[in-house]
Amino acid sequence: MNWPHLHVIIVHLPILGIPVGLLLAVVGLWRRNRGLETAGLAMIVVASLVGLVAFASGERAEEQLEAEFGLEETWVEPHEEAAEVARIALLVLAAAALGTLLVKRDSPTLPWLIGATALFALLSAVLVARSALLGGKIRHPELRSTLTEPYRGASAD
Repeated sequence: MNWPHLHVIIVHLPILGIPVGLLLAVVGLWRRNRGLETAGLAMIVVASLVGLVAFASGERAEEQLEAEFGLEETWVEPHEEAAEVARIALLVLAAAALGTLLVKRDSPTLPWLIGATALFALLSAVLVARSALLGGKIRHPELRSTLTEPYRGASAD
């Protein structure tokens, strides 16, 4: 296994884990189920931390792919910029979800705190998804096309 392979594997956990954790936390809040709230927040923490690992592996993956194949900066640069924004959001999200878990442990459920963490999780999920889409464009030319331009090899008819 190499860095690009590792990056592609682990990047999917925050893409899926944050929305699933968000869903669990919100359903737990709505049903007043502390177990679901806790599971959702814990999943958000883990998915956010894995997202930070994905960011670090992306740097190594880029170096390896540049050395072996050469990369088009046209597609790499937007992904890097989006990933940096997502990384900052994931740092804040991990801290917020962990803080919510710790506060929740010692006091009654604080719906506003879970709600605020859930809103930030939603924002973070969007930022991570945007970074992932831009990352996919590096190696998947079919993601680069628009509805008005035909895919290479396809007829324009």
